[in-house]
Amino acid sequence: MFKMNLLNELEFFKFRLEKIEGRFAKKVTAERCNQLIREAKLLLGDKVKHIEEINANKLTDTMELGADKIEMNEKISQLISLVNNAVSAELRG
Repeated sequence: MFKMNLLNELEFFKFRLEKIEGRFAKKVTAERCNQLIREAKLLLGDKVKHIEEINANKLTDTMELGADKIEMNEKISQLISLVNNAVSAELRG
């Protein structure tokens, strides 16, 4: 159940991330991404320990701190795949 909820949240986050214009997302978006990474680590343990949190240390067009959208998208896509595999294994299992 928790994994399905996380999977839905990851997919929704990725959808919203793709709607953001430009190369960078605001710091608050990076913080949400990091929260999702931490949740995945709690639920999946060693399977996701290689996925590091996002640094929100880039300057955006509006001179705010932000994070690279491509990096976030890659990490969220990895998490979606790992969580999806875990959910499928539970359903088979």
